[in-house]
Amino acid sequence: MPRRFSGASTASATRRDKEAEKAEQKALLAKAPGFFDILKMNSPEAGYIALACIGALLNGGGMPIFAVFFAEVIAVFSKVGDAMLQEATFWALMFLVLGGAQLLGNLFMNIGLGVAGERLTRRLRTMYFAAVLRQDMSYFDNPDNSVGAVTTRLANDASNAKGASGVRLAMPLQALFGVCLGLGIALYYGWMLALMIVGCVPFMAVAGFIHMAFQTKSQKATDKSSEMAGQTAAEAIENLPTVQSLCREPTFFKRYCDYLAGPYRKRLVGSVLSGVTYGFSEAMVFFMYAAAFRFGAYLVGIDKMTPSNVFKVFFAITFAGLMVGQTFSLIPDYAKARISAGYILQLVAKQPLIDNLSNEGRRPDSVRGEIALEGVQFTYPQRPGVEVLHGLSLSFPAGQTVALVGVSGCGKSTVMALLQRFYDPSNGRVTLDGADLRDLNVSWLRRNIRVVSQEPVLFARSIEANIVYGLDSQQFVTHETVEAAAKQSNIHDFVSGLPSGYATEVGEKGAQLSGGQKQRVALARALVNRPKILLLDEATSALDTESEAVVQAALEEARQGRTCILIAHRLSTVQNADRIVVIEQGQVVEQGTHAELMRLGGAYYALASGAKKPGAAAADAPLVLDANAVVVNDNNNATPPPVDPPVHA
Repeated sequence: MPRRFSGASTASATRRDKEAEKAEQKALLAKAPGFFDILKMNSPEAGYIALACIGALLNGGGMPIFAVFFAEVIAVFSKVGDAMLQEATFWALMFLVLGGAQLLGNLFMNIGLGVAGERLTRRLRTMYFAAVLRQDMSYFDNPDNSVGAVTTRLANDASNAKGASGVRLAMPLQALFGVCLGLGIALYYGWMLALMIVGCVPFMAVAGFIHMAFQTKSQKATDKSSEMAGQTAAEAIENLPTVQSLCREPTFFKRYCDYLAGPYRKRLVGSVLSGVTYGFSEAMVFFMYAAAFRFGAYLVGIDKMTPSNVFKVFFAITFAGLMVGQTFSLIPDYAKARISAGYILQLVAKQPLIDNLSNEGRRPDSVRGEIALEGVQFTYPQRPGVEVLHGLSLSFPAGQTVALVGVSGCGKSTVMALLQRFYDPSNGRVTLDGADLRDLNVSWLRRNIRVVSQEPVLFARSIEANIVYGLDSQQFVTHETVEAAAKQSNIHDFVSGLPSGYATEVGEKGAQLSGGQKQRVALARALVNRPKILLLDEATSALDTESEAVVQAALEEARQGRTCILIAHRLSTVQNADRIVVIEQGQVVEQGTHAELMRLGGAYYALASGAKKPGAAAADAPLVLDANAVVVNDNNNATPPPVDPPVHA
């Protein structure tokens, strides 16, 4: 019984998935832009598209005219002697003229479509990437917009969208002109046979439509799974050292294969059905041939047509039908292209809550660096039911160092995100020098704030290029400026000793450097712009003792004269701060200097006292929280109190 129930549940779930997928496809097509909307994207290439359309007309007329020429050539061979040679020479010249016209037609069409298509693809990719860069963090919090999904769309959607734009205009135009000319020729030379053949077309069209429907359905399943498989592969490759250290290669390999298994089975079934439907559609063509030749013979027998005219009608309609088939073959690509174009245009039109590239907002001439959170409530957009900050009020005086301590998930990193305006508060406000961050220009704000995080992100460029990224793109950069920042972060001597010096490539994510070296390069990048505000998010927590000492010395110097906000789990890092703020479950429970909070004997005292280990100095010990405290993790899901060792901050 349980097995039967499980199987029924699985089948039901599969049906629901299929229905959901169909509904999603219909919804996407309903939202997708129309042909003329997409055609506007190709407006800069109007000249090339016009050239392609001229070529399409030349190509479209080629096949019906070839039908007439070919029928005449067949009749030529019924003659003998000089008469045959003269007519053969004439029609040979006609074929040369027709070939020249086809050469020009294909040349115009391929040049026009090629240039217009490539320019459109490049423009769509740049538009899409620019739109991605404009989005705020809430966009990327959505699982549908993961790194793998976004990069897959960036690679595929621009190319796919080309199929719904002006570059496809030439093919239907070629087919339309060819069909009209072919039907005109057929009706002129034998209207009865022409109508008989046209009467067979609906049967051929139905067979072709059934075949195309199976092909399209199979392709949609493959596209969806390819995106999910690509996302899984990107995640595994991006974090390959972690995957290998956890021995999780089989897990990711299985997940990757699972995403491909479903479509693989569908494609196997689809291949069989496609073979049947394709065979049927091809058979219909030959059935039509049989009927046409038999009826043509009948018309010749009653002197209603000549054999030459039978061939003209037959070939004219046959070639016109081939052009229609080519046009219909574009329909699935066109639907897919409309969806891809819809993705791009929707993202381009999407106005983020926080526009990273906007020119709006105030740009004060000077910054003191005084920050305040006033009654801030905050929930992440993807988890609206879980409030992270509960009316948090907190001030950071200009030029002072303030440390935030508390367990993981208490809201420290959320405060950092709000200060950089990755998100806006649900209620309350965050101010800089008394001005609401929402009234300030986003780029200006972030240029005055620099962050050094626990795991610094370096780009696959040289050391100097990574440091220069910390400067305003409009600033004039000198090597002396880079060196000054490197000296301030205690990395200059190390870099100078490298064979390539500042031109040394750091590798993917800084893989060629140690943790301490990466941290100091990141610090140099933060300091090169001389920011008024410095955010240190557990900047030394992942380092060994020797590296931590070097980085800590650089941080101590970097904090001078700046508003510095730091998150740390080591007592040695926070005890010298001008003020320490203890946060629990999104609220401030204590604040003061190290000495004041120790005398108070409250939450901070419990953290510091619980950190002491036998034979270890308190300054070197990590801060911990009482084991009975409730932890709110970074995913904003409340977790039960730990029952084993205390939770590290």
